[in-house]
Amino acid sequence: MKKIIVLVLSFIMLVSTGAMAILTNCPDVVIMEHNEAFENHRMAIIEFEHTKHVVEYGYNCGSCHHDNDTTPLNDITCEDEINSCIDCHSKPNGNVNSSTEYFSGAIHQNCMDCHKEDGGPVACNECHIR
Repeated sequence: MKKIIVLVLSFIMLVSTGAMAILTNCPDVVIMEHNEAFENHRMAIIEFEHTKHVVEYGYNCGSCHHDNDTTPLNDITCEDEINSCIDCHSKPNGNVNSSTEYFSGAIHQNCMDCHKEDGGPVACNECHIR
């Protein structure tokens, strides 16, 4: 039994060490305030827990970051120059049901698809916390 516990703990340490290496120089929390996308922020600004999504939930860079063809960018690091969502999804003032040409449509689709699939929060006030 002790061997199994040691093996499981060793595996967890190995996985979390690898995840932490991926996150070198990455912010722990990303403030999702994109004033250029909205005339007024109707909802509270999301504080995206970057480290938590990688270390605790097991996502990789390509889970959120993609290229122009929506191909996941799995091999990026925080040292790379990474476009913000607004750089490509630049139409302002959309809503959660807008197409992906709107920032709000793209960001909600990206997050909500994952949240629905993996059991994450889906109510507005669960991410937009006041």
